[in-house]
Parts: sequence; C-alpha cells; structure tokens
Amino acid sequence: LNEPFVHPDRLEKVVSGLSSETVEAPRQLSAALKDRLYEIASRHNGRVPLHGRLFGQWMHFAFPNECPYPKSLLSSEAAMSTHEWRQHWNS
Repeated sequence: LNEPFVHPDRLEKVVSGLSSETVEAPRQLSAALKDRLYEIASRHNGRVPLHGRLFGQWMHFAFPNECPYPKSLLSSEAAMSTHEWRQHWNS
C-alpha cells in the first residue's frame, strides 16, 4: 500500500482479495468488519493507520488464525506469535 494511513474503501478492497491457509479470496467482509474499519478511520481524519493497535485488532478479526490479537501497552501479557498461539490453543 506504500502509505502509513489508508482510506477504508481501499483497505476493504485489498483485504477482500487476500487469502490465507484458512480464508479464501475473494470474499465479502462482514458488515461488522466494514463498520469497524470506518470507525477506526473516523478517529484518524478518515484514514486507517496501518501500524496502529486498532488496525492490528481488526486484522485479527479478519484473519483470526493468522494475525495474533495485539495487546495493550498497559497489559502485562506479551503478545503470542502465531506458532505460540497454535501450540497454546491446539493442545
């Protein structure tokens, strides 16, 4: 995307076209995911900060098996890698 802040329409198109081991593309994002993306943008002058915690959380819900849920900086818990998460939840 080559930008640190991106319009939610553009992100919706890009993410809808991404596939992973557990998600096939193209796909329709749920209304809740789209709404949340626009909520994030509304806090940042209409653009989504790609390196922010809120977008990281959004990506977790878009790709729950691939993107770990980012923790708050105020949390004492360390974020898990994908491998750690799978080991923890598949055991």
